[in-house]
Amino acid sequence: MLVFISGGVRSGKSSWAERLAVSKVLQLGNGRLNYIATAVRTDKEMAERITHHQKKRSADGFQWRTWEQPERIEKIANNFTEQDVVLLDCLTTLVNNEFFSFYKNQSVLKTRIEAIISGIKQMKARAALVVVVSNELFQDITDYNPFVLDYLKTLGYLHQTIVKIAGAAYLLEFGRARLMKGGEDRERDHDTGNRI
Repeated sequence: MLVFISGGVRSGKSSWAERLAVSKVLQLGNGRLNYIATAVRTDKEMAERITHHQKKRSADGFQWRTWEQPERIEKIANNFTEQDVVLLDCLTTLVNNEFFSFYKNQSVLKTRIEAIISGIKQMKARAALVVVVSNELFQDITDYNPFVLDYLKTLGYLHQTIVKIAGAAYLLEFGRARLMKGGEDRERDHDTGNRI
């Protein structure tokens, strides 16, 4: 199964996704937690955010296998089996890394974007659960320069494509997860997981 989770910055989507992954591993009994980290330590703030996420994952008492994969996720897609739960955090950063590397060569960029989709599909076919986290960037200012607009269009295309193949999609707002696809459209309390 594939679950897509989107939300604004600091909406709680990563924490919620981690709890979802842990829940699935507990359900499997002998499952393995995998974290695909797409961020690169580009500055002090990013380094602090990465460290914060690592500490949070290690504090929960569960063992996570971390894959540092800021580009080309398709290279690791075949490493997973039906005992694996895979959390990709986050698609926005992955697209950012690919986009900036290949923006000047649009044909290569298009190939790289399709490779992201292919990699996610491969993981979905192999793993027990794949959770893809992304940022909701489409409600900000609308007066973007062409480069940023192309990035947003690319990310929007990926969001729509991934949601089409996902079994469930959630939007995190204000610490609450709203189910957008895959069942009842009810809010869930971010802290407890209970329906509201």
